[in-house]
Amino acid sequence: MGIISGNDKVRLLNIASKSDREEAVGRFVLEGINLGQRPNIVDCEERFLKDEEWEFNPKVQQHSLASYQQILDEVNEYVS
Repeated sequence: MGIISGNDKVRLLNIASKSDREEAVGRFVLEGINLGQRPNIVDCEERFLKDEEWEFNPKVQQHSLASYQQILDEVNEYVS
């Protein structure tokens, strides 16, 4: 049996593709193998699929309170 199972190979390829960082994923995996460690899929996902831009600069749009009030008014009319 190889160092990396067939299922893990597919998952690693998926991580590399989704992250658009194929070379970095490959280097990370090869470094682990050279150290005698199997790549941990969860570690790879956290390392390469984490959206750092979102983490440090989330783009969230807050709706105005009036829009919520409008929804509540419509619900109250429906219930009445």
